[in-house]
Amino acid sequence: MPFSEQDYEKIRSWMNEQNPTCPVCGEGQFDPLTDFLSLPAGRAVGVGLKNCQTALPFVPLSCIKCGYLVLVTPLKIGIPV
Repeated sequence: MPFSEQDYEKIRSWMNEQNPTCPVCGEGQFDPLTDFLSLPAGRAVGVGLKNCQTALPFVPLSCIKCGYLVLVTPLKIGIPV
């Protein structure tokens, strides 16, 4: 699901408050990607996930210099899921 303009405002506000710094290159500026990133939630079994019936949504933020990706739970940013 793509971010709305209201979502982007909340993301920008959160980034201004938190002022994240990239642990790889030291850059202090991140850009949000255009959509939520959902990762499967389940118990790891061998190569795959067993009983994976749900996914956890994240807000992906990419470092503008090196591309390092930070995943933030939308609830901490104030975006309902």
